[in-house]
Amino acid sequence: MSRSQRCAPHSEGGVSLFEVLLAVGLFGLLLTAIYESALIGLRTVNAAEERQDIRQQLANALDRLTREASAASNVRDATSTRFRFDADLDGDGSIENPEQRIDYELESGDLMRDDDQTPNVTLVRDLTSVTFTYTDLNGNTWTSGDEDDIRVVHVTISATRGLETVTTSPIN
Repeated sequence: MSRSQRCAPHSEGGVSLFEVLLAVGLFGLLLTAIYESALIGLRTVNAAEERQDIRQQLANALDRLTREASAASNVRDATSTRFRFDADLDGDGSIENPEQRIDYELESGDLMRDDDQTPNVTLVRDLTSVTFTYTDLNGNTWTSGDEDDIRVVHVTISATRGLETVTTSPIN
């Protein structure tokens, strides 16, 4: 075999180092794109679950507050961030029991519920705002005076998670 035959380029179907590196690089780019897409999808799902969770917490808190406030017979304190009242929760016609003296208040960003039996129960954490507004027996906004004149309590609760703010309030 002559020297020129030994050094001649192979015409057989081999792959050069450049082709292998190119294929590995393209495969890496493809895997990176798939990973980024999956990561964006996962973040979207997590954000949706977090929004649903806060909405459920707000709905539960409003449901409880609405149920208890509808049984209120004696408003003891009414401010924009606090609503204290007595309610006949057991339906016995009396508000003698300590657990029937109820207090809802925004404390350090948390909606707290308090009664004499179970003090300081956190209903929802990390709120942006809780606002209580009141309507008197003439349908006017009540701001001060005799708490016995209050007929309707409007509650608005806002929470911010990530870039989204969720605000909820019950229908009168």
